[in-house]
Amino acid sequence: MTADFEFEIGAQPPVADSAFEDFWTNFRSEVNWSSSNSTTRTELRTMLSEKYRSGFEATDLMHSTAEEAVNWASETVHGALDETPEDDAFAEYINLQVGLGGRALLAFDEVGWLLRGGYPQGAWTRVRTIHELFVVAATLGLHGMPDGEHPELVARYVCHHQVFTPSVARDLSAANPEVASILDDEVRQALHAKRQALTSQ
Repeated sequence: MTADFEFEIGAQPPVADSAFEDFWTNFRSEVNWSSSNSTTRTELRTMLSEKYRSGFEATDLMHSTAEEAVNWASETVHGALDETPEDDAFAEYINLQVGLGGRALLAFDEVGWLLRGGYPQGAWTRVRTIHELFVVAATLGLHGMPDGEHPELVARYVCHHQVFTPSVARDLSAANPEVASILDDEVRQALHAKRQALTSQ
């Protein structure tokens, strides 16, 4: 590796959490009030857009900034790697962390759109997803780096994820005929065989 990198888990105590609680309580109350008073979905979305415009724009800016940061970090780290077994292991670790970051960014984007649409409970489920992804990423960061206590965690997580691939393939095939033509019986059998091999380890 042609550069040294230091990684720090970015967990911080909640900032202005009481302000968030106030916002969340008011937001849900307004959505519930609108629903109980026969406000149309279009009217509700217009009201939310006007009242919370600055907050929505701030979350959009946060999302785009975080996306740029993840892309920059990935390009910078990969640009500094050499063709060595140690750096290959580090690349696998970084690829996994970038993938987790991408999934978190997608969930964060969904939070914004669900709030704009007046679905606070749906937004909250995506917040929980972001928290779960953070726990995984933090655990890998603290213990799963190539020079950490448990470098095998990266491979174990990837294998764990692959165990569920046949179920995902089945659901996608059931929902979309075009996908079903790609994920045919032969592909699904191969995915099932891979799952059996992993679960038997």
